[in-house]
Amino acid sequence: MKTVGKSQKGAGRRAWVDCGCALAVAMLMASSAGAAGLSELTVTARVYDYASVPSSVIRSAEAEATRIFAAAGIDMTWVDCSGTRVPARSGLAQAEEATTGCFAPVTGADVVVRILSRSTPANRAFRDTMFGFAEGNFVASVFYARVEDFAHGPYGNQTDIPVILGVVIAHEVGHLLLGTNSHSRTGIMCGKWDGESLRLAREGFQTFSAEQAAVMRTAVLRKRTEIGQP
Repeated sequence: MKTVGKSQKGAGRRAWVDCGCALAVAMLMASSAGAAGLSELTVTARVYDYASVPSSVIRSAEAEATRIFAAAGIDMTWVDCSGTRVPARSGLAQAEEATTGCFAPVTGADVVVRILSRSTPANRAFRDTMFGFAEGNFVASVFYARVEDFAHGPYGNQTDIPVILGVVIAHEVGHLLLGTNSHSRTGIMCGKWDGESLRLAREGFQTFSAEQAAVMRTAVLRKRTEIGQP
């Protein structure tokens, strides 16, 4: 996800309609998923905060990401793993590691969310218009300083940071579930952010499309089945 300049009003109105329709459809599908058993559609995200983000901001961002995924029929569980190292990936855990919590191997529908500081080497490796990146099937990273910079720019303000962070986290975790080449022209998986994108985020219209939601639910079920979860 990256930032761009101001969009035209006509395009903004079309994006609002597209996102609004997607939200309505996704919420209906979420209700159906709940009736079928939402516990089977749970993603556990282990959050590693390397940017010393205020806990209130992280909790608010997690709540926003939870709402976005709930509209897609997926339940999110958050585990605070700050202060611990990122665990080994599937099949690479050391014998002395615990089998639960932050030190367990990352398998199934587990994901790692890293909130990176401005000084991280990865910050210099990616264009400054990008808010984050996803690695493989398990790790989603967010550049917190870029979220702050965008909020303090011409489109937003300090109070927008939690919602921007929440949407960016949802976007990057979305990549883990949707696979490669999963950017879209509108909605939460759009690869470019501008003032209209922020307005939609504030109003709760930055969501996954019905098609994206279906693909992600299938991915979660497949991942849970692969490690024998019910």
